[in-house]
Formats: sequence, structure tokens, C-alpha cells
Amino acid sequence: MSLKPSARTEVRRNMYKVSVDADEGRRRREGDMVEIRKNKREENLQKKRREGLTARFAQKGHDLYSYERLENITQLVAGVNSDDRSLQLEATIGIRKLLSVDHSPPIDEVIQSGVVPRLVHFLSSVVDFSELQFEAAWALTNIASGTSDNTEVIIDSGAIPLFIELFASPCFEVREQAVWAVGNVAGDSPKFRDFVLRCDAMRPLLAQFNEHTKPSMLRNAAWTLSNFCRGKPAPALEQTKPALPVLERLLHSNDDEVLTDACWALSYLSDGNDEKIQTVINAGVIPSLVPLLAHHLPSVLIPALRTIGNIVTGDDMLTQEVLNHQALPRLLPILTSTYKRSIKKEACWVISNITAGNTSQIQQVIEAGIIQPLIYMLHTAEFEIKKEAVWAVSNLTSGGNHDQIKFLVDQGCIKPLCDLLTCPDPLAVTVILEALENILKVGEAEMNQGNTGGFNIYVQMVDDAEGLEKIENLQSHDNNDIYEKAVKILSSYWTEEDDNEHDALDDNGFTFGNQSGNASTARTHRNIVKKKKKKMMQSRLLAFASAARSRVRPVAQSRLAFGSSTSGRAADPELHSGNDGADPAVYPRDPEGMDDVANPKTAAEEIVDEQPRSSLEQQPLNPPKSPRATAHKLESTPVGRPSEPNFQQKRRRSTEASPPSLDCASCVSLDEGEEEERRRRENETESDKEYYAHHKASPLSEIEFADTRKPITQATDGTAYAAGKDVIGWLPEQLDTAEEALQRATMIFKRNAERGDPETFPHSRILREMRGEWF
Repeated sequence: MSLKPSARTEVRRNMYKVSVDADEGRRRREGDMVEIRKNKREENLQKKRREGLTARFAQKGHDLYSYERLENITQLVAGVNSDDRSLQLEATIGIRKLLSVDHSPPIDEVIQSGVVPRLVHFLSSVVDFSELQFEAAWALTNIASGTSDNTEVIIDSGAIPLFIELFASPCFEVREQAVWAVGNVAGDSPKFRDFVLRCDAMRPLLAQFNEHTKPSMLRNAAWTLSNFCRGKPAPALEQTKPALPVLERLLHSNDDEVLTDACWALSYLSDGNDEKIQTVINAGVIPSLVPLLAHHLPSVLIPALRTIGNIVTGDDMLTQEVLNHQALPRLLPILTSTYKRSIKKEACWVISNITAGNTSQIQQVIEAGIIQPLIYMLHTAEFEIKKEAVWAVSNLTSGGNHDQIKFLVDQGCIKPLCDLLTCPDPLAVTVILEALENILKVGEAEMNQGNTGGFNIYVQMVDDAEGLEKIENLQSHDNNDIYEKAVKILSSYWTEEDDNEHDALDDNGFTFGNQSGNASTARTHRNIVKKKKKKMMQSRLLAFASAARSRVRPVAQSRLAFGSSTSGRAADPELHSGNDGADPAVYPRDPEGMDDVANPKTAAEEIVDEQPRSSLEQQPLNPPKSPRATAHKLESTPVGRPSEPNFQQKRRRSTEASPPSLDCASCVSLDEGEEEERRRRENETESDKEYYAHHKASPLSEIEFADTRKPITQATDGTAYAAGKDVIGWLPEQLDTAEEALQRATMIFKRNAERGDPETFPHSRILREMRGEWF
């Protein structure tokens, strides 16, 4: 069958100088994608098969190697117990090498061989052989880096007093190894730390910090000193107080590891009552500590921020010491820059303790420009950061004056607060309700003074932000504090308003009389519906208040009470909830009043009578509050670190630098998602647990990346905005060059190689950044 002329023309056109046909190109791409998936799937299957075979053969090889290793230990023990000095040294070196392997060192086997007492004997001064002392100290250091039982063997063998004597050895290597060993013992648990301090190890350790100290000794001594200060229960203040002048000098060091350990030591020493905080302040650390809030390394920034946060948990005078050294301007960039979540959460915690101070300190927060970033984070940040920002805002409303609270409202705080009323954290909801109540009190005071035309403008703002409906729903919340707060707010600021406007409704409810000179003569249908809705809410409230008493009271004693205790609130949101009892001064709920249900005075009206509202001229905005008030100072818990019961912070020293397991470039197949990539990285981390357990260079487990990206803001993109462009992007002069990125990566690579962190080598990340693949 012949084609029509038009069809023949189309065929010839498609055949003439064909370059890339759209349909053919699409089919080709789809075929390539299928082929890639097939190849990737086959590659994964082959990899699993290889891993299974390797594991079986490795098990057989491991059994053979274990047998040979035990045979070797027996021979080495015989050499250590001999009387020949050269044979003793050679056997001690062999034991040290066995204990220095990267994976599964035979610590238990060496202990069971009974050689530990002999190694401890080599530490004594009667053995005038520094090389043998060094090798024995090294072997014992690695034994102390094992489990708590392994460390206890070192203590029971009497090695600690001998190690402390070696702090004065004329051999530098012996001194450094002795400091390392004592640091491992003290870092195991508070019990072992206290034992080391009772052996009077602090004074000879502090003697190691002098102008002649080598950098490696300085790092080890600073790390050991931080282990002397850390842990709960904290060491006695008399034992750690002599370290404060040394720590103040270490804050001027140019070594990042020394700065990290010094800041962590100060954070441990400042975590306590006002007496401990005052002792830290008297050492003069604040002038050197505040500039570290702008340090480029998170490993230094986090402990410095934690120490500042611990200091501002004290009274107003202690907090003012921090403010006098310009800490607030240093905190602002942390809120506005692209720091990680834990750092921003910690910064908000610090600010919340400052806004819990007096009005002068609150004004300093406002003048530093911190309120706007706080409100922005209430809108957009992760929930953990939002909770800390809520505390900062709520504390401001509890301790601020009228003008400060009005400024807070002008910055737009009501909308995000109302949005968070539906969050799953009961304590956060309680804090938000208190903040809204404080704001509504200011609105009522302004109304009573005749500044708002006879109505509470903040009531309308909460209603416009859909806060009224959310507060109504909170009346059925399981938490008793939230229920009472919601009832109190509704009965104080909405039911009375409806009573005043009831006479304005006609019989049909659609026309209003002009009852006053400033009353509106016409209302929109939306406002009419809202007023009728409020009237219905009032009747529901009165009915619900009576019924809820009988439902809530039987279980009120068993509920978890939320709020701040006298010792303060924890920095970590997971630890915000406590078991404090309810305070009747703040949340009145008289059980005797439940029987009078038939009385015309309803339960809701009873609450209003028990908590009469008055103008702020008659009653201050901030009356003295019970320990449950939210404007209390907060305690601290570690960020980016294990909780205190998980105390162990140990290091080992390897025979030689092991080749690190570098992360290859991320090459996820088309059918693999982010979840699978995350699992792969977690599996790699798990496989290196043994390595990490013995190569910790400091108490901080922070991973540093070379990141040359800069935040895109109106400030950094000002030229594009000025040019009228509607596309946000970096300008050429705002980008790092490839040489700068490579130089930064090389510096971090070398530093991490010295620390022994195999996961932090950023080869693939730097390559992607150099190619601009973050766009």
C-alpha cells in the first residue's frame, strides 16, 4: 500500500540529516537506565556472595591466628619474667605491639597471662631503664583503654602512684606516656577519677603546663585534665579549683585540640550552683571564652557555648558578667548562619536563660537584634530548636515590661506561638500558653488605659492566628496543667467579651445596635459568625468545666507534672519533663469547690473569681512566682556527646598510623534512596567501632567537614537584589576558588589524620564542591 504524498514527505523529512530524534533519545535513555539498574543489582548480589565467602574463610583464619597469638603471648611472658634486661625489653615491646593492633587487641589474654604485675614493676624507680619504662607504660596504657574491668586491673596492681611518680621523669617520652595512662584511667568512670585525684595527681599534672612543654605533651595533658574535671557526680571543688588558672591560660592557645579540651573542662566545672559558677568567673575566663563563640571549628564552639550557657544559669549578677563582655553580638551570627541543629539549639538555650533575667538584660537582647532571628526560627526551624526558642520568648513575656512585650508582638510572635499549640510536647504547650497569657495581660492593660479603643487588640490577633480554636481544643488535653491554663485563658479573655456584646445582637442575631460612640454601626457576616461561635463556646465551656472536674480529678495525682524545678530546666529538650509536683499558687484547683455543681456560679466562673484580673497598675505583670514558673534558669546537659552515665572517654596509642578507611565518592544508583545511603554509612561506622573505641583524641565526638558553601541571604546576595534579579544565587566574588577549597580540605585532612578520625576524610566532598555540584 502506497503512502499519501504528505506521509511520504514526512518520512523523507525524518530520514534526512537525522541528528537526535526526541522519541529515539527518550527510548535510549530509558534503556540505559534499565541497564544501569540491572548492572547495579548484579553487582550487589556478587558483593554479598563475596562477603559471605570471605566471612567463612576469615573465621577459619581468625581461629588459627588466635591460637598462634596465644602461643606468642606465652613466649613473651617468659621473656618478661626473665632476668635479662635486653630480653625483658624485647618481650615488653612484643606485648606492647600485640596490644596496639587496631582490631580486637588481646587485652584479656594478656591480663590472664599474669604479666601485668611484672609490667607495673618496670615502672618503679628501681628500674633505671627509661626505654623499658616507656614500653611498659605504653602497654599498660592500652590495657587501661579497654573495659572498666580491664582498667580496674591496672588500679588494683598499684600502677597509679607509680605513673604519678613518672610525671617527674627526666625522659620526655616516659612523662607523656604516664600522663596518657592516667588520663585513660580517670576517663573510665567517676569512681576511678576520684581515686586518681585522691592519689594527688592534679598537682604534678598541672606542673606539665609550662613554656617548655612540647605540643604533643600539651594536648595529652589538656585531655587528661578535662577527664579530671568531667563526670557526675562532679569532683569536689577543692580538688579542681587549682586547675582554673591553667585552663585560663590554655584558652589563649593556638592549638585547636588544646582549646577544645580546655573549653570542655570549663564547661564541666561551671555546671553547678552559683558558687561553682562564681569560682569559674573569678578565674578570669570570660574575656577569653567569649571570642571563642566565633571560632570556625564546631569542636571548639560547642564547649565554649556550653560554658557560657552554664554561667548564665546563675543569678542576674553572674549573667551580667557574660553580657558585659559582649556575648550577645557573638550569639547573633550563630542564629543567623548555617550552623548545625545542635549548635543553634544550644544558642537558643543560652538566650532563654538571659531572657529569664531582669528587664535590663532583656533590653540588651532586644538591642542586639536577637528577637527577629528567634521569631524566624519559631516559623521555620526544626522542632527541637523551636522548643528552645519558645522558652526564650516565654521567659521574655514573664520578665519583660510592657514596651518589651509589645515589641515582641510587633515582631510577629503570636502566629508561630499559636501554630505550636498543636505540638506533641506537653511542656512546650504549657510554656506557650503562659506566654500567650502574659501577652493578653498586656493587651488588657492597654485596653484599660484607653490606648486601644476599648478592646484588647491581642485577643483579636490570637483569634486571627487561629489560636482561639486551638486553645478550645486544649480543654480536652490529657495534661492537667494544659487543661487549667486553657480554661483560665478562655474564661478571662473571651467569655467576658461575649457578655459585653450580647446586648448588641437583635432577635435574629444579624443586626447590631450602636451602644457607644466608638461602636461600629455595621459588622460583616464573618464577624457575626465569629461572635456566635464564641457564644456557643461559652456554653460548651461552662458545661465542660463541671464534667471535666469529675473526669480529671481521680487521675490528677498520677499525671506527670510539667514545669521547671528549683534547680532549673535542662538544655536538652528530651530532659525538659520532670516529676515536680503541681503548685497550687500557680494552678489553683480547689477540690472542695467540686461539690457545688448545681450552684448558678459555674466552675468556669469560679476560676475567674479565684484569679481576678486587674490592671497592671494594681497588680504587677511579673508577680513573684513559684518554682514552676517558666522564667527560671535552666540546667545543662551535653550536646553532641553521650549522656553522663555513658562516661567512658578513652584513647589508645597504635604502633603506627593505620591506613584510614576513606569514604569513597557517593555513587547511589537510580533506584537507591537517601534511606539506603544512610544505612550504608551507618553500617560502615559500626564496622569501625573497635577503631573509634581506642582512638579518641578528645571528649568531643564532633566530625568536621570542609564546607565552602555560604548561606544565601539578602545580605550576601545584595548585588543581585540591587540589579532587580528575581533569582537568588551566589555572585562570582562570593565563591571560594578551587585552590582555596583544596587548601582548606588539605588542612582538615592533615588535622584529622593526626587525631585518628578515619571517617572525616573529605575527598569526595571536596571534589563535588570544586565541580560546583551543590547547586
